[in-house]
Amino acid sequence: MLGEFGEVTVEVRRRQRSVKAGSRQSEVRVHGDGVPEILFLTVGPARPTLRNARLTVGGEAVPVAFDGRGLRNTARALRFTCRERAHTYVAESWDRGGTLSRSGVVVSVRRGKSPTGKGMSGLGTVEGVADATDLALAALFEAVDRQELTTSGAVASVLGRVLNPRSPEPVSLD
Repeated sequence: MLGEFGEVTVEVRRRQRSVKAGSRQSEVRVHGDGVPEILFLTVGPARPTLRNARLTVGGEAVPVAFDGRGLRNTARALRFTCRERAHTYVAESWDRGGTLSRSGVVVSVRRGKSPTGKGMSGLGTVEGVADATDLALAALFEAVDRQELTTSGAVASVLGRVLNPRSPEPVSLD
């Protein structure tokens, strides 16, 4: 539930294997009555990642980029422009959440052990006047593997690419 924007669903699905590279495609879809539909497609062997990814918000393509050579998480941040507003997403750590920001708005999500003792839970905070798109994007990135946005994750991903190279194949929207 995202306050005045109502119930929002984040679905992660594995799609058919790619004919060219044999890799599976992942699809993350965010939808609800009060938010624009967001679709994030990626190719890879595991959880949806930032490499080889395509993001669409309300049917509009949104190119995303990050500096894979940055030394700090803030330097490695994901940057994109959506609906004529520049956004930045900084991962806190591999699995502890992150912060989505744009001019005048900061949406932070922190994950940790659930107070009930079962699984993980998230706690979000908002500074400024966030709209449905801001909140839906923050929810989306909680379902995506953001390890490459962290310094320690970058080191691990280099080792992972050596052991299991990812396909340079672009994601298919079909």
